[in-house]
Amino acid sequence: MPVIVSLPPSIVYTQSFTVPNLGEDRLGEAAELNLQMISPLPQGTAYMSWQRIGSSDDRFELLGAFAEKELINHYRSLLEKAHFAPVAFEFPGLAFGRLVNSVMQSSDDPIIVFQISSDGINLSIIKNGSLYFDYFRSWGSIQGESRTIPRSLFEQVIEQEVRKVVNFSLSRFRLNPQRIFLITPGLEQDMQSFLGSRFDIPVVPLELGSFPVTSHWYVSLGSALRGRIKRNRDRFVSLAPVSARELYREEQIFHFIRTWRNVFVAVLAIFAVFYGGVAYFLKGEAEGLTQHLSLLHGESYEAELQNFDAQAREFNAFVATTQTGRTSQDTWIAFFERLKVLGAPVSISFDRVEASKIRERITISAHAPSNEAVIQFKNALVEASDFDTVDLPVSRITKEEDQSVSFIISFFFKG
Repeated sequence: MPVIVSLPPSIVYTQSFTVPNLGEDRLGEAAELNLQMISPLPQGTAYMSWQRIGSSDDRFELLGAFAEKELINHYRSLLEKAHFAPVAFEFPGLAFGRLVNSVMQSSDDPIIVFQISSDGINLSIIKNGSLYFDYFRSWGSIQGESRTIPRSLFEQVIEQEVRKVVNFSLSRFRLNPQRIFLITPGLEQDMQSFLGSRFDIPVVPLELGSFPVTSHWYVSLGSALRGRIKRNRDRFVSLAPVSARELYREEQIFHFIRTWRNVFVAVLAIFAVFYGGVAYFLKGEAEGLTQHLSLLHGESYEAELQNFDAQAREFNAFVATTQTGRTSQDTWIAFFERLKVLGAPVSISFDRVEASKIRERITISAHAPSNEAVIQFKNALVEASDFDTVDLPVSRITKEEDQSVSFIISFFFKG
């Protein structure tokens, strides 16, 4: 499944820069050269990407982004193992820019997007529908060696960081931000009141009337909007080994190869079926002629007996297979009855059973009312003589929204 990946903001570095207008054909070369010069990471250890955010007769304005190769490769490897195909790697600021463009028309005045997440504070400036500035500060840098962040320090840091971004907008564009959009789940009213009292700028929560989702999903939604763009037209930042457009070209080549390979295989299959049918017909004719010849030589009875013998052996083999299947079915019935008996005292409900054979390792997905019920069920399996090698990974125990507990447990059944 193709996916757009939004990276943690703490591992992405961004910077806007300009290059002389030497023509569209030389823009990529000039951008790559400037990226190498301004990269905050050592040469050869970073993936770099850029996108155009503005232009004039004498220059292009570009936004560059940088991330460590090792981290990107690690994420990419994990996704590919889970059967996902990363199309592009971006960061939350780009996603917010798309969301703002989806709720309002592009504006010449800069707009600030202020987000509070579990990672820290993220501030972005969007102008003319493009991301011009993206800044992130982690909670760790604010907290220091303390275990908590006092409210006074929290408000002081927020005011300082927002003021820095406002001053950047004034120095860069000579314009005051038109408004501040908030993405602060659970803190919208507090932040709207606090920032409204400190800055003479309208402060409003970012609301998406056309998308019925909460602000927790805004980053995912913004990245999903990128998935609507045809990949051969995707010119946005992507911190992947290859750009989305290059990846699209590779996929088209692979698709072309696969299509003609399938055509070739289909043609071969048609010929195989045709010649197989002819061979089968000729074989039948040959067998018929042989039977007629055997009748002429008085050997038809012997051939008939041999045919009956073969049919008898085939019937006996079928009976044996049926008996084996019945035995296996009885064993599975005994297994489910035994599982039900052990799970009933602690109210275990079973969702899914995964096993190819009854004597191989069996994996079960189930729900329990509490963690204690899960442990009791595991102990019951361990103590039971007909269960062996019981494995309950702690990482596969998950608490659901209704306070129930889902878990995955595996074992061998010896019944």
